[in-house]
Amino acid sequence: MPKEFINLLRNEKLREEIIDCIRSTCNYAGTFFDNPGDDFPGAEDDEEYLWDCAFEAGKSFAGGEDDVDAPEDSFQKYFFNKISYPWPVQPEELTETLLKMACSKEFSYPLTGDELTTAVHHLYNVFLSYVENHLLTYRQSSPFAICRIKSKDTSFIDGFLIGRLEDENKRKESILSELNKEDEKARPLWMKNGISVILEPRFVEKGKYQTEEGNIFREDEYVFNAIIKGEISSASLQKLYGQISRALPSIIQSFVLLSPFKGEPFTNFNAIPFIDENFFDKNGALIKNCLDLFFTEPAKKDSMERRIRNAIHLLVESDNQTVDAIGLALSMAAIEALLGQKEDGLSEKLGRRISTLLEPESSKRNNVEIFFKPLYSLRSDALHGTKIDAESQARKNTRHLAAAVLIAVLNRRDFLMRSGYESETPDALLKELYDKTREAGQPMGVPELNIRSLWANKKD
Repeated sequence: MPKEFINLLRNEKLREEIIDCIRSTCNYAGTFFDNPGDDFPGAEDDEEYLWDCAFEAGKSFAGGEDDVDAPEDSFQKYFFNKISYPWPVQPEELTETLLKMACSKEFSYPLTGDELTTAVHHLYNVFLSYVENHLLTYRQSSPFAICRIKSKDTSFIDGFLIGRLEDENKRKESILSELNKEDEKARPLWMKNGISVILEPRFVEKGKYQTEEGNIFREDEYVFNAIIKGEISSASLQKLYGQISRALPSIIQSFVLLSPFKGEPFTNFNAIPFIDENFFDKNGALIKNCLDLFFTEPAKKDSMERRIRNAIHLLVESDNQTVDAIGLALSMAAIEALLGQKEDGLSEKLGRRISTLLEPESSKRNNVEIFFKPLYSLRSDALHGTKIDAESQARKNTRHLAAAVLIAVLNRRDFLMRSGYESETPDALLKELYDKTREAGQPMGVPELNIRSLWANKKD
């Protein structure tokens, strides 16, 4: 990948624009250097400091010329607009590196004319070498926890002696082998632009015992850490770490809520979620799709990809909220991002669309709308300032519902893509959901999810 990025930076139009800008900057800086006047007080006895001041002044003049683009504009046009996010290097890194090199006396004043042009051409080659060999080098983040898994080891203990478990090491190896499945292709959870998120299970011994019918259960916990790896600049790695370490647990939480198993109940919104042994086998592909869409640059027009991206961002913020009412409102905003439009009667129309999407029995869809209406009212109270508290259970129900809508829409999109259908517009999906409220069954590609228990007993 670094070679491909460097080839983009070798683009001749980009090179010429950068050279024009640096040459113009140096020419302006030379004028200021020769005639400092009163603009740079205290610099007359320090040529190096005077040149730094003159170069800073020259940058503003060169970037303001009608026929000369500033370096950051040129990099955006020829480099960052050509690759997908996440970027392997940040825009400010390229610009600052280039200008720092240009400011050095080797490439700038007192060079003029053809001599200056030749020097700046050489400067750009040095810059490319620095980007390839210093900025875009292999790096990895520190590990960060994204989910947990519990495993119970059952051993019959005679009397009061617990003793040492002789097969402890073998047990650890067996469970870790099952988690890893010794399948290298399953280890990377996500990859884009040569940047990978790698899973690393880590054993944590809890030392907790439970007596049940004469048996002793030993609970052990395994933490799934993620590590970001790739040929990437330190600034981009730091930015990605901040984004993914917040987003990935929230994305996983959405799938956990829709994947019932005998595990930890959903009690803490910003806690690391619990999964079962087969979680990544079942959900890995859609989790990867979520990360792809999380980093998708927004389309100019309305699209399902843009809506899914916005919903994921809203759910990340919802899970990191400490105020239940605001967390509820953000989860509801995620539902609106997926199924809403600028229209009158939004609450009623959202309720109908959700019922068609998630409830296969048409006779029970009215229950969905009865369940949904008070949650939407709580959202309105929070956003309009009339009420800033909400029951924790209402927040959990709204988050569960938002997860169901997100995963239903993801499955729908995945089904259409795999089946060779054309990309679906939001208007087409929303019209289908609204018009077919009284028809039995769910939209193509949408599985039946465990959300139905929330409204099973709702009545008028």
